[in-house]
Amino acid sequence: MPKQVNHEERKRLIAEATWRTISQVGIEQASVRTIAKEAGLSLGALRYYFTTQDELLRFSMDLVQERVQARITTIFEKGGTPEETLCDVLLEVLPYAPEHQLEMQVWFQFMMSAYTSHATENPDDIYHMVQVLLTQIPDGTLRAGLDIELESERLAALVDGLAFHALFRPERLPKERLRHVLVHHLNTLFVRPLAIDDK
Repeated sequence: MPKQVNHEERKRLIAEATWRTISQVGIEQASVRTIAKEAGLSLGALRYYFTTQDELLRFSMDLVQERVQARITTIFEKGGTPEETLCDVLLEVLPYAPEHQLEMQVWFQFMMSAYTSHATENPDDIYHMVQVLLTQIPDGTLRAGLDIELESERLAALVDGLAFHALFRPERLPKERLRHVLVHHLNTLFVRPLAIDDK
């Protein structure tokens, strides 16, 4: 019998090969031919799944979002305290876990490509995510009198900056320090501060 091919799994494997290629040579040099080679496929086989480079890059970016969102959903389902949940969610959009660093590298490449090409669709939705998290957090979690719009801007800027430096200056901002800085800032917002320990 001919071997059954799981087409969705094959597409995910091609997307992961796309991530690796982008990480190695940059998004501008990530040609379909180079990605096919990284995936161990012929150009024709890759074209079967993705007829254009734009289609492949879009799927690859969407897969990053999908995996991050799945991990965030798991965090909410755990049912921790609001303070722990907010911290853990933000760590998911940072290169905190080693296995997530490739995703973050690729995400930065997509962001920079969108900015330099003046794309109308901005993939950077960190600010909007932070704003929703702070707006919907249970009453009594945040200090009274906070300006949520301002705090959303501050927290989004902090997350973006931490992500950038953790990726490109990891010797200066290892994962323990990354969490320490994030928790230190969050504790300026919380009524009940989190312990600043290194997980």
